[in-house]
Amino acid sequence: MKAELCGLIDELIQEAPRSWLETACNELRSWPADARIESHQNRLPATYNGDLSHKLQLVLRSAVGSISWEALGCAIAVCATLHAKWELQNRVELLWA
Repeated sequence: MKAELCGLIDELIQEAPRSWLETACNELRSWPADARIESHQNRLPATYNGDLSHKLQLVLRSAVGSISWEALGCAIAVCATLHAKWELQNRVELLWA
């Protein structure tokens, strides 16, 4: 996987709500290997967040020709899970005494 794609996935998962991201990953995993973005992007979950939509489009365009849609959906899901776990372990709590 290209380093650029990894960075774009990281930016996407930091922006996206978890439930939306899971739905998008499930949809990507169902796309045939030869699916074109233009013909399938309307099946992705809707969002009114323009920045999130733009980041998803960047990820999709960067993935074309380098990784299958199924693998992309799995990669995003794994990265999101690892990011959530990292956030939980590195959470800072404030103690007021």
